[in-house]
Amino acid sequence: MRDQLTLLREEPWDVLIVLDACRADVFAEVCQPAEVVRSPFIHTPGWIHRVGPLLWQQRVVYFTANPVVDRECKRHDFHIELVSVWQRLWGRYTEEAIPSVHPLSVNGAVLTWEALGKLRKRKIVVHYLQPHCPYIGAVPLALGRWGGTGGPAGGAFGEACHDLKHPVKAVEQGAADWELVRRAYRANLKLVWHAARQLAAAVPSRRVVVTADHGELLGEDGKFGHEGGYTEYEDLWRVPWLAIERGAIKQESTEQKLEALGYV
Repeated sequence: MRDQLTLLREEPWDVLIVLDACRADVFAEVCQPAEVVRSPFIHTPGWIHRVGPLLWQQRVVYFTANPVVDRECKRHDFHIELVSVWQRLWGRYTEEAIPSVHPLSVNGAVLTWEALGKLRKRKIVVHYLQPHCPYIGAVPLALGRWGGTGGPAGGAFGEACHDLKHPVKAVEQGAADWELVRRAYRANLKLVWHAARQLAAAVPSRRVVVTADHGELLGEDGKFGHEGGYTEYEDLWRVPWLAIERGAIKQESTEQKLEALGYV
């Protein structure tokens, strides 16, 4: 199994699409087969700590829907140019104000910068929040609250993190089972995969790689997520690595678009 950090350093890429908490095995089932590589850590803070110096060195523009990226770059003094999409769009795309950022909103920010010529000759990272909960795909699951570990940094970031929905609460309360959680996770992955494909098609001259920061537990031994020091679980270390050839993405049909958005 190849090392993701080595690939980021040695493989050619212009656009790095990061799916948050995306397991390699589920990606192969829901999206398409991809190489399985080993992430340098099992959660986003540790991942940023390890890949941050490389991204800083490469002068990337980092679009993020995950506020953890902001916190960790500030904590480690990584002077990465961040476009914090979450600050403006967190929870605003739905009447229920679910604490998340829709992946198509992230695409809008990226393509706006592209149209303005601000990304010319620059590498970019696009860090979606999905398939990480809360689940906003075709099988929404919005019970419980996420407390996280390590403590939020206060302000908008702290408010955002404390409001995150955590599906394990639904299982504990008997309102859902692990199969429903897995279905909801897959629906979230379908949603973000649609957005990733759309973005790749919109930048046909760039070399696009789709990967993840880490994996996710979906009920193994009754555990969920990626916190708690679950380093012994390989599904947290294994992430996809998919290099999309230029021009390989075809226009999706209306039915495929509706399915990704949860209407079919």
